[in-house]
Amino acid sequence: MGDGRRVDVYELDLPALEELLAGWGAAREEAREVWAWLYRRGATGFDEMTTLAGALREATAKVRRESSIVTAAAEALSRHMTGIMQTVNSALSRVGVYERRGRIAVGAQMDFCVDLKS
Repeated sequence: MGDGRRVDVYELDLPALEELLAGWGAAREEAREVWAWLYRRGATGFDEMTTLAGALREATAKVRRESSIVTAAAEALSRHMTGIMQTVNSALSRVGVYERRGRIAVGAQMDFCVDLKS
């Protein structure tokens, strides 16, 4: 679960929540406290869990910050890759490698350069 994907804690059972929070340095009792906040008190976010230990609250804030950084980096990479694919498609179109149906023509000469630094 530490692979950068966003986790909905409401989808986790107690053992999975304990495993997730153990990865953040939390004890089993703290996971049970989070479980109680989620299912007994109806908390919708860690900010509402005012009785959590300071270290766990800091860990959740750190995970939230890192998650937003990873999300922003993934979105930037996606935009960059989209630009690269548009450049490649444009270059292929200019050199006439596509048939009428949009497929690459058999025996088409494909000599072009794509600048990956931009």
